[in-house]
Amino acid sequence: MSDYGDAPRIRFGGTLTPTVKALILANVAVFVAQFVIVVSSGAPSGEPQPTWFEDLFALQPALAIEKLRVWQFLTHAFLHDVSNPLHILFNLLFLWWFGSDVENLYGSKEFLAFYLLAALLGLAPARAQQRGPVVLAAASLQEALDDAG
Repeated sequence: MSDYGDAPRIRFGGTLTPTVKALILANVAVFVAQFVIVVSSGAPSGEPQPTWFEDLFALQPALAIEKLRVWQFLTHAFLHDVSNPLHILFNLLFLWWFGSDVENLYGSKEFLAFYLLAALLGLAPARAQQRGPVVLAAASLQEALDDAG
């Protein structure tokens, strides 16, 4: 027994749980695909232009509703800013550091449901601040940390 009793402890890192591992792999795979598509599109540096991949998976509320692209309500959460690799690095580090403990505490199915629900709930503040398509992997992580804290 620790000095803190039997209360669950949050620690940085530790065991990589199955759902966190799957989410990290999914985020990395999408980031690599996004990066390859952006590089192969030959878009000039500076102001990035959305690719067909981002048009298909980033949330565009009008298209998601009018053209029934309902997957965009969840797929936006796996897209990252390819011009800033630190963005995905820190998102995934925080997912590992905190997500594994949350998954151990509540279980894999509950954690995945929580993560996806957080992706949906993270849309409201992001949508209020952004005019274009929503690329928001950080929303699910931020929402999960806000709700857990």
